Amino acid sequence: MLADFWLDLINHNQGSILYFHNWAGYDAILSLLPLVGLHEHGLTFEPIMQNNQVISLTVLQKIQDKNKKVLTIKDSLKIIPGALGKLAKDFQEPTQKSHFPHYFFLNGDVAQTLSYTGPLPAYEFFEPKRTSRDDYADMVQEFKGKDWNYLDISRKYILGDVKAQYQILMKYFNTLRDSYPYNSNRFGSFLLRIS
Repeated sequence: MLADFWLDLINHNQGSILYFHNWAGYDAILSLLPLVGLHEHGLTFEPIMQNNQVISLTVLQKIQDKNKKVLTIKDSLKIIPGALGKLAKDFQEPTQKSHFPHYFFLNGDVAQTLSYTGPLPAYEFFEPKRTSRDDYADMVQEFKGKDWNYLDISRKYILGDVKAQYQILMKYFNTLRDSYPYNSNRFGSFLLRIS
């Protein structure tokens, strides 16, 4: 599934720069191995490392004996340090980070967890630094008399993160461009794609 994700990104975003928030940390742990496994598709990789972390990765494809840059992956946390939720608040973006029970895992069974529909998971499944008791109380009211569905909430949570990151980076780069005009042909451009 992750290999297909990477192939889709590469095929539909040729030459683009893709930003992940915390790519050098958690995100790369889950997704780097399937990406590097795509060498079978003629892809090679040029990483930029800092303190044993991948902060940028250029994906190249050999075309007619030349390496063509097909995608560059960067860590937006290195550009704008801070938690995504705090940045969305600080930048006053319309999309704010939502809450998700990161520790919710039913009976050690992935399939059972993914298919869960029922009451809102208990507060103990949420990370306290991300979800306060007041936040949780609001969710209890939101789901009062309604089922909570793991996959639906996962989709909304991930899409919200992507939208918030996009809004933050757009505001950041637009503010930077307006404050310090530069020649984009000289320094390159970036594209963020939300599917």
